[in-house]
Order: sequence, then structure tokens, then C-alpha cells
Amino acid sequence: MPVQKLTGTLRGLERDALVKEDPIFARFMPKPTPEVAPEQGTVFLVCTSAGEVGVNISADHLVCDLTPFDSMVQRFGRVNRFGDGDARIDLVYPLVIDEKDTLREVRQRTLALLRRLPQEQDGHDASPAALHRLPIADRQAAFTPPPVILPATDILFDAWALTSIRGKLPGRPPVADWLHGVAEWEPPETFVAWREEVELITPGLQEKYRPEDLLDDYALKPHELLRDKTWRIFSHLEKLARRHPELSAWVLESDGGVSVVSLAELVEKDRQNKPEVNLAGYTVLLPPAAGGLIKGTLNGDAEFDPDRRTLYDVADRWIDERGPRRCREWDAGQPPAGMRLVRAIDTRRAEADDEPGDDEQPASPRYWQWYVRPGSTLLVGADLVQYLWLLADPLTNQIHRHVEALADIARSVVALGWGVDMVVGHGAIVSDEQANALPGERWLPGADAAGGGSRVPKQGTLDDLIHRHARFLERLGADGFTAPPPLSVYDTVAYRRATDRRMRPVASFSLLKLDASGFRAFDTARRALTVAGMTRHVAGAAARSAGWDEPGINGFILGHGDSRGGAEHVAVGPRRFAYLPLPTLEARGEGMSRVVGSVRRVMLSSFAEGCDAEIAWARRARSGHELVGEDKQRPVALLALIPESERVVRHYTQPAASWATVTPVVLPGYDDPGHYRRRLKRGTSAEEQKQLLTRLDERVNDLLRKAITQCGFSKVLADHAELQWRKAGFWPGTDHADRYGVPDHLRRFPCLHVRLHWRDPQGRPVQVPGPVCFGSGRSYGLGLFAPFEADD
Repeated sequence: MPVQKLTGTLRGLERDALVKEDPIFARFMPKPTPEVAPEQGTVFLVCTSAGEVGVNISADHLVCDLTPFDSMVQRFGRVNRFGDGDARIDLVYPLVIDEKDTLREVRQRTLALLRRLPQEQDGHDASPAALHRLPIADRQAAFTPPPVILPATDILFDAWALTSIRGKLPGRPPVADWLHGVAEWEPPETFVAWREEVELITPGLQEKYRPEDLLDDYALKPHELLRDKTWRIFSHLEKLARRHPELSAWVLESDGGVSVVSLAELVEKDRQNKPEVNLAGYTVLLPPAAGGLIKGTLNGDAEFDPDRRTLYDVADRWIDERGPRRCREWDAGQPPAGMRLVRAIDTRRAEADDEPGDDEQPASPRYWQWYVRPGSTLLVGADLVQYLWLLADPLTNQIHRHVEALADIARSVVALGWGVDMVVGHGAIVSDEQANALPGERWLPGADAAGGGSRVPKQGTLDDLIHRHARFLERLGADGFTAPPPLSVYDTVAYRRATDRRMRPVASFSLLKLDASGFRAFDTARRALTVAGMTRHVAGAAARSAGWDEPGINGFILGHGDSRGGAEHVAVGPRRFAYLPLPTLEARGEGMSRVVGSVRRVMLSSFAEGCDAEIAWARRARSGHELVGEDKQRPVALLALIPESERVVRHYTQPAASWATVTPVVLPGYDDPGHYRRRLKRGTSAEEQKQLLTRLDERVNDLLRKAITQCGFSKVLADHAELQWRKAGFWPGTDHADRYGVPDHLRRFPCLHVRLHWRDPQGRPVQVPGPVCFGSGRSYGLGLFAPFEADD
């Protein structure tokens, strides 16, 4: 008769194998793994309470004993779980429940509740709906008693926080009872695992290789552990001790300390016939030579089987989708691919006179090397985190020396934080091309950390760390515990994905007639540049009235740097105001597409981070000012502040994946330095024409992506954006690109209308907020985009 067991005493490795490999267990799973052929015919699964929760199984029928109501409902939930048929549940219980049973009262209440379920022809209706209709107060009264939550105090928290003190500390009880509560009805449990190091790290080696340190390097994982009632574990250990009293065992206590005892000492009893060593809540590590393992369960009668030695110590069978996470090898050369050495154990004592001569070969392996493949518990689906810093150009010998020193330090790092995350560190100088080719999701630092961020060092951080560490070492003194001061000298930087663009602050204004009776409209193609110039002029006047210094006015307001020869001005880069005339996007008639109309609004923004204060100043100071015409003799329009939620403004700032120009992009360079067009006009073969046109397209494509990065978008967005360009506009109402007014110094560069679709490296659409404006004339409103869909 096909029968399988599922118990809480099963080791994690074998429990996982049930799900992945067992044909009987596959019958109870909703979707067996493809590699397993489910057993045919009638099969039985015998479960303890381990089958109640944490596993998605469904049986056709159930036979079970009487438990508290919460446990009983969980068991019922494993029968006909997916509503595939009619299920029968047979409940077996004693007519009189033992008075010594600590759960006697709640079992009786559960039985009374089940008897109140609706009567059927051959029993009761135990469907979820019927169970739910039972009075909730009566159901809760039949639940397993909750554990008693012990009161915690500041003194206890301080004691538990002293993690660097591994030994027993007065006033520091095990934390488990405070974490989980005390359930008097639940007997204590003990964990058991097998490790090779328990027999290999002999007393002569334990001073150099402390068991606590070894378990830090190679922590116990769930697949290695089995657990059972402490009294039952003890009875099995007694049987092992009778056969192998001299073998050592490591007892891992709840505070992280490890005691090394012989099996004989482990099972000693006092005069009251009680164990000398209380194993409740502890973990016992056995050497494989002790035996005691049968099909993933502890059995004191099981002898050690040398042919099955690898089934005892399964520490290296910590596996994920990419393979083993760690391994141990003898006298290995290079680390396995993708792994890092975390421990090398010389198993021969230095004082032993067993070194082989020149012609001798060692009789047994000597160096036991432990390797781990670093993983991250913080970045889901990613094992590699790389930090990039821009180095000064040219790279001097001093910079190279600093980088080499930092790389040496990085290679010595093996863990982060509290040591949970094992890591491999490395450092090197890479080129821009190599940096751009690095795989993975890219995150960029931002200027705004108001919503939280990461701490980064600055001048004085190292000294503050040294001071804090010194105070940490002195935290226990004659006056008791003194908490070390928190780190205080650092900056905070917020990071965001390269595809996540922060919404830029803007200040938006309506262009009104001088009597404020309505909008003052300007032709988009011919006068938008004029609007930008007038707005820039009035901003300079307002800044002078507000007391701005001349460098601030020349740089941030006017976009001037130093002059060359007293005439030509040098642009200062992105940290300046951008003056963006906003053409109205009008739907001319119900159900009609939007059309680009005249300019009736103007927006101030910046293409640099950290300009919020300047934008806020413009929002306060500019409203009510008059725009003066090009002759600077008479005002032509009035500025009136409008909110960001205003309809047209919101259209230019809302996130969208697809955008198209309402004013053309001025390319940041010539699109035809190789004079391909001239060669096309002279007449060429079809194949040569194709090659020349391809080179022209590649040149335009490169210039457009360069323009995207120049205005503050990440290279990730620039590299993966889908681009289309032409002289005719994509928006209805736009003019030919060459008919728009541009500044004199940009007339030599080509203008194009552009449509773009933002994409991430996987080709998925990315919603990017506006304003979107790029190209050489972006600070004057050229290259301005609006969200654009095919049906607009």
C-alpha cells in the first residue's frame, strides 16, 4: 500500500525532497513538478501537525484525531482544497479525554462546536461556509491557548544588545521566550544537525578555530536541521552515547555560544535522574561518525554507514537556481567559479612533527578551504552591486595609488552589516565604455534626501567613526553601560533608478493682456523665442531688485559665463533657468485630436538638480511683472502665476511614455560632417546611397541621444529610448522645423521634429514626468515635448 509520511521531525533537506521528488506526495500537490510522475491508485499521506500549515496540499479524504479548533480548521483546509469533489472527514477521538491533557478543555469545546455543524445524511457539513457560521466567540474559546508574552525592560534590551559578549552574562536570559512567548502546554524542542568539523576540529585546533567563528562563517541552514521534542531527542542521544561515548558534540546555545562536550557528558543525569545539560531550545551538532540518521529523521539505533557519509553533513547542499551557494574542498587551488574563500583550516597542528620531507607525499589532505558564493538579501534577483565614482582626468600616479589601496581594502571585505550578507569585494579603474556596459539595474544619486536616503561620507566622517569605535570598546566600565554616540558626521543622499526621473520643480505663468482681460497670444513658430527672451529679461530685472549678486544674475538668470573678447558669452551649463513658452494644446471640436496652438503661457524650470529654491523664488517674485517688447520701450503682456494643476501646465508635466515635439529640437552638432548629402546629390549607386543614408541616420541618432543626456536624463533612458525624427511635425498644428525662430548662434545647426518612446533596458515602457525639453536651444523653449499618443 503506497504510504508517505510528513512529520515535523523530518530534516529540511528530506522535507524539500518530498515536494520535488516523491511520487506519492505529488498526488497531494496542486501542480507536481514536471520531473515527478505521480503515483497511481489509492495513496496515503500520514501527517503530524507539520501538514497543517505552510504546505499547499489537498487530499480527497481525511482521517484525523481531535485537536483545538484552530488546528482542526487548518486540517480541514487540506481536504478538497480546490473544490474538485465530495470529501469525507472521519474524526477519531476518545469518549473520555484524559484529565492530564493540558488541552483537554479546548478539545472538548472543539468537539461541541463540530457537533453543532449542520446535520447531513451521513454526518455533518464541515465546509468553510458552515465553519464560518459558527459563533466567532465560541470558535475563539476553542482555540489553542496563546503563549504568555513576557514583559521586556530596558535592562533586558541593553543586555541582549551586547552581542560581542558571547559568554553567559548575568541578567541576560535567552531571548526566545520573549520573542515567541511561553506556551506551557507545548513541550520544549531541540534541533539536531551533522557537521564534519565537529570531528575534524580536535581540541588542539579549537583555540585557533573557535566553533563560534566557524558557525559564523558557515551558518546552519534550515535544510540541515531536524527538530523534535527535547525528551525524545535526549533518548536517541543516549543510544548514540552508549556506542560512541568518546565522540564530541557541539551544543549551540540560544545566545550563540558553543559548548564542546563528549556524547557521554551530553547525556549525563543527576541524582534525580534528570539531564545535567538542559537541551531545550538548543541545537546539537553531531559528527557523521556518530550515525543516528535514517531517511532524514534522528534514530539512536542507526549505525554510521561510511558508504553514505555525504548524507549526514549536507551543509554544502544550500542551493538556489544558480547552483550551490557554498562548498568546502581539500587542498584546492583556485576558488570555484563565482565563489570566495572565507576560511582555510590547517588540520595539522603546528607543533606536530609530521611535516613530509622533500621526497614525501602527505598521507592525508591538510588544508580545508571553505568557499561561499556571495548573495544579497537586500536586492531581489541581484547578486552583484557595483559603485561607480567619476575620477579626475588625467589619472595621476597618486590617484592610481589611492585606487589600488581601496581595491585591496575592498577585497578584504567578506560581510556587510551584522554579517548576514556574505560578500566579495573588488575594485578597479574602468573606462566609460566598460562602465556603460556593466549589466544590471542602475541607480543614480539625487540631491533631495528629504524623504530618506543613504548615508555617505564627507570630510570628518572617518574621524567620527574612529571616535565612535573607541567609545564602543569602552561602553562597559565601572559605572556600567554607556552607549556609544551615534555617527553624526555624514551626508544623506537619496538614490533612484536611472529610469525614474524626479519631477522637476516649475514656476508657470499665464501671458495676459495688460488690462488682464484675457490671454495675450503669441505665434508659436515665429514668436516663442521672443517670449523666452522677454521672460528672461524680466527675470534679470526682478533678480537685481531682489539683491541678487551679478555672478548669480549672469549665470543662473541669463545663462552667461565669462566673456570672450568682451562680446561672446560662454554658457554656464545646466544650472540656470530654462524659459519654456508653452503652446496651448487645443481640441478644436468634440472628439477631435489636439492641435498645437499659440503660446499663452510660459514655464520656468531648470535642467539641473537642486534648484528648488530658485524656482520657488521665481514663483513668488515674477507674478504681476510686465513683459517688455523687443524694442524695450513698451510692455506687451502681463505675467500671472498659475498653479501646477492648471490644465495646460499639467499636460506638459504629467508622466508619459510617449512624447513628441511642439517646437523642434536643435541638434547639438552638425548631422553631416562627412558631407554625405553632397555625395548623394552627385549621384551614386543604390547600394552607396543606402550606406550614406544609414550613416546620416546614425549621426542624427547619436546627436539626439547626446542631447537627451545633456539635459539631465540618465544614459540608461537615452540609450534605450525609441526615436523618430523628420522635418514635418508629429503634432497637428506644428510647422516645418526650419520655420521656427532660433537664436543666431544656433542657426547653423539642423532642426528636427522628434517623437520618442521611453523604454527601460528590457524594452518596457517607462513613465517619465515632464517637462521634457532637449537640444541646443532647450533653455529658450526649443525642443519642447508634450505627451503624445497615436490617437491624439
